[in-house]
Amino acid sequence: MIPESVRQQVFGELGRPPEAVKLLGGYSDNVFEIERAPGNPIVVKILDHTVTPREHTRSELEWLSYLGACDVHAIRPMDVEPAKYLHQVSGPFYYILYHKAEGVHADLKDENVWNPLLFVKWGEAMGKLHLCAQSYKAVYPRPHWQEHTLFRQNLLRADSFLSEKWRGYQREFKLLSATKEEFGLIHGDLHSHNFLLDNGRLTVIDFGDSEYHWYDYDIAITIYHMAQTIPEGAGRRMAVLEFFEAFMKGYHGVNPRIASVDRINYFIDYRHLYSYTYHSIYSEPGTLNEAQTSYLAQMRQSLEEGGPCLGFSLT
Repeated sequence: MIPESVRQQVFGELGRPPEAVKLLGGYSDNVFEIERAPGNPIVVKILDHTVTPREHTRSELEWLSYLGACDVHAIRPMDVEPAKYLHQVSGPFYYILYHKAEGVHADLKDENVWNPLLFVKWGEAMGKLHLCAQSYKAVYPRPHWQEHTLFRQNLLRADSFLSEKWRGYQREFKLLSATKEEFGLIHGDLHSHNFLLDNGRLTVIDFGDSEYHWYDYDIAITIYHMAQTIPEGAGRRMAVLEFFEAFMKGYHGVNPRIASVDRINYFIDYRHLYSYTYHSIYSEPGTLNEAQTSYLAQMRQSLEEGGPCLGFSLT
């Protein structure tokens, strides 16, 4: 969590009192909206260098700038001074600013919004992003999958089951082919809360998890998290398959790369392990409510039982 004293320092530098700031979210409640002038809102993200190194953020901002020149609708970083995007505050903390993207999050209960037309646009956005990534040459490279803290640090030594699962995926990943058509810079978290809609235009946000990985993993992440929005039951499989069909229609409409359904299924199960592990390790002790604790227990049970985490595979 970001200390209150750091928040107040950032808001003070930006000339706004804390009561005039709106919390937008972030895993650590570290993303805010500030209106510096009437009708001119900006987004502020406060980061801890010990958690998110400045080099990591600098590489994200470089990637975003490239996407803007590549006709990908994505959030745009903002410099207060020419070419200055990172702003230091107390201790290890710093902040960055973004132009606030127009739009709202998709309403999953509104059939006029949550429908195949949206799913096609969603697929188009990812397809464009992957196509753009194939020509991207970074000055400040984003991390590769094996550099993730869950692979690099011995965080799982107390849990032999999880530790062995992670080592197994690590061995298998090293055997996967990784051509430029298969492997590159991905978004890494393009679920329904990481884009905004404005009069039919979709803008992608939150690139903090972007990394070099397989493009099919990016697709699998979207499928996995979309499936979590659907209650288990007889209609879940059909809803996910219909989503997948519309999403891939949009993807292939802008990107000729042929995705591997078998590999997407494989990465959906990997994402399940990743999500369980991440929340188990990084959730603040005592912050999970009863429902969240129960959900994690169900995830653990499904991992131990094996089989497709969704209860079915894509066909």
